[in-house]
Amino acid sequence: MRGLSALGSAALLLAGCSVYDSSLKAHAAGGASGSTASGGAGDGAAPAGGGAGASGGQGGAGGSCVLKTYPPHPAGKNLGGDREIVAVQYNIDLGDSPPAAMEPTRYLSIGFDLDGLCTETSQEALTMTRCTLPKGSVGVIDGPMGQDNAMGYVIQKVRDFVPMNFSSELYTQQLQEGAANAILHVTGYNGMPDDDQVRVEALVSSNYYAYMGKTTDGGTPKPKWDGNDVWPVASDSVMNGMLSKPNNVDPNAYVSNNQLVATLGDSGFRLLIGLTTAVHVNLDLHLHAAFVVCNIEPTTVGRWGFVLKGCTLAGRWTADDLLHQVWHFPDPTDLQHPKPLCTDSPPYQSFKNYICQSQDITSSGTAGPTAPCDALSFGVNFDTLPALLGDVYGFQDLAQKCNPNADPSNDSCELEGGAPIITGTGGSGGAAGADGAAGAAGSSGAGGATANGGNGGASGSAGASGAAGAGGHGGSAGSSEPADASE
Repeated sequence: MRGLSALGSAALLLAGCSVYDSSLKAHAAGGASGSTASGGAGDGAAPAGGGAGASGGQGGAGGSCVLKTYPPHPAGKNLGGDREIVAVQYNIDLGDSPPAAMEPTRYLSIGFDLDGLCTETSQEALTMTRCTLPKGSVGVIDGPMGQDNAMGYVIQKVRDFVPMNFSSELYTQQLQEGAANAILHVTGYNGMPDDDQVRVEALVSSNYYAYMGKTTDGGTPKPKWDGNDVWPVASDSVMNGMLSKPNNVDPNAYVSNNQLVATLGDSGFRLLIGLTTAVHVNLDLHLHAAFVVCNIEPTTVGRWGFVLKGCTLAGRWTADDLLHQVWHFPDPTDLQHPKPLCTDSPPYQSFKNYICQSQDITSSGTAGPTAPCDALSFGVNFDTLPALLGDVYGFQDLAQKCNPNADPSNDSCELEGGAPIITGTGGSGGAAGADGAAGAAGSSGAGGATANGGNGGASGSAGASGAAGAGGHGGSAGSSEPADASE
């Protein structure tokens, strides 16, 4: 994540665990639409076991679902202290599972309720919404506690497509070997189960070995995870190269019953997702209305005395933002010879469909019920281990590798098929033959591929020499690129 290496998909393990247990605060989902004859059911939170209106019609199917949310602010005031925690991401769980005959849906247990609804069937997912679903949507049902995680559905589809080369387990392995990681820096903590105000900074590290040379065997140093590893901080997660000015910070975070709660708002993080041990994918994760919840547990490892476990990050990822970065992924049809996934790559349209048809929420969270869904709900679990903050290390963004006419940055979920059609131009006329007239101008080229627009037609060939006194033939009309099948 730009700020939390994604997290650490993507992109972003079986060791990760859900943040909450039965002691966590939850509330029942209100009915989707009760009868209005004598007062319909509300669409917000209802008392435990609610769902029906006070005297109105029966609530919708969401009435029996207990929604997963963050714990409340502690009752005490001015409880702050001076304890510090530096925690570096150690693993990740994106909710993906090995492909199976019955479609895996473990991702539904990851994340939080983000819309106050609880859909348990595909039909409910299509009708009980807070925004207008995109064309072709099949609906992404909620988890057992109303968890919203449409991105988990997309990630599972990617793993189904490349089962041997993409998984949370592979991603975790790369994190533990020193790939760019998420860092949570907590200050002002009192070390108690409740603290009404702490400061939380969300940073992204560079590769652990960024400042180090090669090992004696020519490899790269790996972290020991003993609490003394010094992790360099990527320059794009701070302002003006200053560690004291993080981009993502919550000065009003709190601890409630040993659970840290931090609001990250509209945050940017960078995800480093592994597709094979040789191919890494950097994604800028621009989450809206993001927040993170972690369990604070005591530890004897390192100098802080505490560690963050069972963390869950949740938010809303705008679909077009994700689509514009698809080129960061290699074309999965040939990972032995990696090339970027551009709009003219055969699998591109399938990737686009998975992303665009999975939009289930608005990026703002405050739009009206008829506003289009423009984002994917997002949830991910991870654990951390104690570490130390290093210096800021310069981060160089990836250079665009797609041809400008096949750049996913020009595409949008609002465009069907691909990027706007760019029409090719015809070839120029052929040169005059000996004693002959100049060739006629080539005709206008046919439309290019939907994804990347056609190139101009080739120049017409020169006219052949004519017989003495006779004009040479004109050059042939320039040919144009054939239209793409997706056009």
